[in-house]
Amino acid sequence: MAVALALGVQGCGAYGAGVRELAFADGWLPLPLGRWLLNDGIQPKALVICPRERCAAMSVVAMFEAEGRMALALERSLADDTLLTQRKTRLVTRTIGGKYVKKPDAAATTRIERFSMDGMAATRVALVPSGGTGNRAHAVVLTRRFGATLKAVLAVTTDPDLALQQARLAAKDW
Repeated sequence: MAVALALGVQGCGAYGAGVRELAFADGWLPLPLGRWLLNDGIQPKALVICPRERCAAMSVVAMFEAEGRMALALERSLADDTLLTQRKTRLVTRTIGGKYVKKPDAAATTRIERFSMDGMAATRVALVPSGGTGNRAHAVVLTRRFGATLKAVLAVTTDPDLALQQARLAAKDW
């Protein structure tokens, strides 16, 4: 999930071209690319969201690419289970009875599956809350090399099959 966390959006900026196969008419909304919280050398291409009000499950899809040494570094990061399962401890602040209470995030089990399909490397990451309560998150990252350029799609939602389907649809834009 390190990649998912690295793809936050900061500020406003130009909207990407969207994703042809994830259309506005189907509930998908483009988000501004702005300044992504990415390492230098990784370029955002599209960011779309399908909110719960418009889709069966809230979903986010991001497309980005890297070249040269950054492409190699990204491939190494995606191949490193330790890096993908690393969780940063953060405190969640909630108001309870008018008072702010800080508590650590709930623990989750992380499962990683790697496979290839249609000439793409695929990484599926599942976050399952400990104790069986809470929301599950499923991310799929598909990557493909085009010479020195590595193109990547990240799809995050609550359903593992839906995440894979959305990533495959977005990859058609390559």
